[in-house]
Amino acid sequence: MTGLLRDTDLVPGVVAVAALLVVQFVLGLPLLAGLGIAAAVYLGVRLLLPEADPEVAPGVRRSQLVNGLAALEQRLVRVTQLGGGVVKPDVRRRVDSLIATSGRVIAHLREDPADLLVARPLLELYLDSTAGILTNYVRLSSRPVASAEEPLSKAENEAVPLLESKVTELYDQLQREEVVALSVDSELVEFRTRGIT
Repeated sequence: MTGLLRDTDLVPGVVAVAALLVVQFVLGLPLLAGLGIAAAVYLGVRLLLPEADPEVAPGVRRSQLVNGLAALEQRLVRVTQLGGGVVKPDVRRRVDSLIATSGRVIAHLREDPADLLVARPLLELYLDSTAGILTNYVRLSSRPVASAEEPLSKAENEAVPLLESKVTELYDQLQREEVVALSVDSELVEFRTRGIT
């Protein structure tokens, strides 16, 4: 309710009109003084009301961040559950790596919400694709179906490794800014210390 009131001018407008009426009819001040006081009251009330959905980063509202992280975490839980059914050690290792890296991406987005708009759709795509593949992979790998050998092999040797590498690339791209900053800082230290010795 507070958010609705903050996003509209209803409350500040009503309070400003009430102030104008008090100034005009109760105090008997001139109209211009009443309008000035009403404008000041309007702005004061507008500023006092809390913002409904504040920005946590440029272009990212708190609700977008909370909902986006919740959606990603739900997808990650689904992939983690499905990954528990993978029996082959090398495939399981890749799925576990994908899960761990996805968790790091989510943690990064929590710390740096500015990356949410770019990273969320990609991570959702990768996690949804992984869940789809694992759903069928786990089901087919537990049955002796001769016609399933090729699709299982393709999932093991192409799809899962590709998704693992895509999630890793995404994480690396998100870290690139910090890596560049660290490199610059390291070079500055090296440059400064050369002059000392």
